[in-house]
Formats: sequence, structure tokens, C-alpha cells
Amino acid sequence: MMRLILIISIPLMLAAADATEVPARTPQQEIQIATEAAKRESWAEAAAALARAQEGQDTVDSILAYDQAVAAYRAGDLDQAANAFERALNSSNPDVAAAAAYNLGNTNYQLAMQPSESETDSKKQLDQAADRFSQALEQYRYAIEHNPADRNARANGQLAWNKLQEVLQEQEKQEQQQDQEQQQDQEQQQDQEQNSEDQQSNEQQQSEDQQKQDQQQSEDQENQQQQSEDQQNQDQQQSEDQENQQQQSEDQKKQDQQQSAEEPQQEQEQAAEQDDSSDPQRNEDEQQDTEESQAEQSKGGGAGQPRTSGKMTEEEAERMLQSIRDRETQRRKDLQEREASGPSATGKDW
Repeated sequence: MMRLILIISIPLMLAAADATEVPARTPQQEIQIATEAAKRESWAEAAAALARAQEGQDTVDSILAYDQAVAAYRAGDLDQAANAFERALNSSNPDVAAAAAYNLGNTNYQLAMQPSESETDSKKQLDQAADRFSQALEQYRYAIEHNPADRNARANGQLAWNKLQEVLQEQEKQEQQQDQEQQQDQEQQQDQEQNSEDQQSNEQQQSEDQQKQDQQQSEDQENQQQQSEDQQNQDQQQSEDQENQQQQSEDQKKQDQQQSAEEPQQEQEQAAEQDDSSDPQRNEDEQQDTEESQAEQSKGGGAGQPRTSGKMTEEEAERMLQSIRDRETQRRKDLQEREASGPSATGKDW
């Protein structure tokens, strides 16, 4: 069971002061005011009067400092009490020094239990509490050294030590939690950095892929354009080939027409040569025809006029060819008749 912190109730060590009021208060007058305020338990007024009584003194009055600390402690002004008890520690009176140490321990203990309202950082509050409990523990030990029989100092010292251990454990726990949070933050930061790197890598890869795709599309377009140009060239070449073929066909057609026009005359000439070499009778007939033709031409009228051009027309060639064919037919008929009647008389006696 935790024991309540005890504070030694040492009576105020104040000397009696005159009740004469003067315009400027002397230290004795302030002490008188503090005494009257303490009787009324107006501890804040008493502490303030005792503080004014010590103003301007070259040396510390440990008794006045102790009484000021007790009044401030009872008024709840722990900071003022701690400062005053610290000044009283240097007293040449061992009892006053021991009491000041004990009550300074109580004051630091209370300050440790009441963290500063202006401090919102829990770590700093724990640090201040640990420092206050440590000071309280040292002051209880100091009081025990000056008064080994002081049970209150021993009891409060044990309480201060227990509280100090609790604070140290809480600090360790908080440090572990902070380390864990820092580690988590670090891991989270690393994850974010990794994610950022991965995202950048993905974006870079996507950019490279897009560039490759754009390049491939550009190459495909160039290939398509080249194929289109090749197809156009091919179509143009085919068109030229068709034109050339058409021109060749027309030339061939003209050549065939010319050959067709020249063939009757050539056939006539060839037939005439063959007849001249193979049939004397035919030669005689042709000579006769020629003479008849010349005779007809020598007659009057425009029909017998000789041609000025050396090339026959198709109509003239056809008529001549038909005439040759008729004579050839008649000649073969006559030849067959002669062969059927036997050999002809030569008129010679062999």
C-alpha cells in the first residue's frame, strides 16, 4: 500500500516583531505580516511577506527561507517552495538542513506527480518526472544521513524509488514504441521509395515500349508507303507493258495486212515461175494473154491506160489471182485430157 507523502510540520521560526507601522516596511514588519497570515492560514500571503523580508539581504537567512518554503508548499506553489527549500539546505543548523532536505524531496515528488501543463510532449514529461523522482530520492537519502531515525524519509524514499522505476519502465516502453514506429516509418518510407522506383521503372518501361511501338508503327507506315510506291511502279510498268503489247499487236496486225496484200503477187510470181519451168503450153498461153492484154491496152479509151504505180491494189491482186487460178484450173483440165488421149505426135520420125 502506498503511503501518503508526509511533510514535517515544523513551526515557523519567526521572531516577534513590533506592531508599529511605518510607511516603509522593514524585514521585521514583513515577518509580522507573515506571522499574522499564518495564523489565519493565509499561506500565500505569508509566503509573499517572507519573500519580501529577504529582499536586499547579502546572505541567505535559512530560517526565513525554510518558513517561506513551508508557506508556499501549503499554498500549493510548489516551484516557489522548491526554490526556498534549496536555499535552506545550506543552513548551519543540522535539524533545519535535514528538514529542508526532506521537504524538498516531498516537493519534487509532488512536482513529478503533477507534470507541467505547458509541456505536451509525453517523452519530455517522462524525462522531467524521472528527474524529479531522482532528486526526491537523493534528498530523502540526505535527510536519512542527517537523521537515520527518520521513518518518514525512509518511507517516502521507497515511494520515490518505486515511482522512478515505473517512469524508467515507461520510458523504455516508450523508446521501444518510438523505435518501432521509427522502424515502421522507415520501412514505410522504403516501401514508398521502392514503389516510387517501381512506378518510375514502369513508366520508363512503358515509355520505352511506347517509343518502340511508335517506331514500329513508323516503320510499318514507311513499309506500307514503300509497298504502295512499288505497287504504283508495278502498275505503271504493267500499263507500259500493255501499251507496248498493244503497240506490238497493232504493228503485227499492220505487218500481217501488208503481207496479206503482198502474198497474191508473190504467189502469182511463184506460180508463173513454176509454170514457166514445168509447162511450155502454159508459157505459150501466158504469152498469149500478155499479148492480148497489151493489145487491149493499145485500144482507145481510158480503160486501157497503164498504171503509174508499181504496186497493185487488193482488188487488182484478187482479180489477177482469180485469173491465174482459172487458167491453172483450165490448164490442169487440158493436161488431163491430153494424158487420157495418149502421147501426142511430135511430127518427127525417130
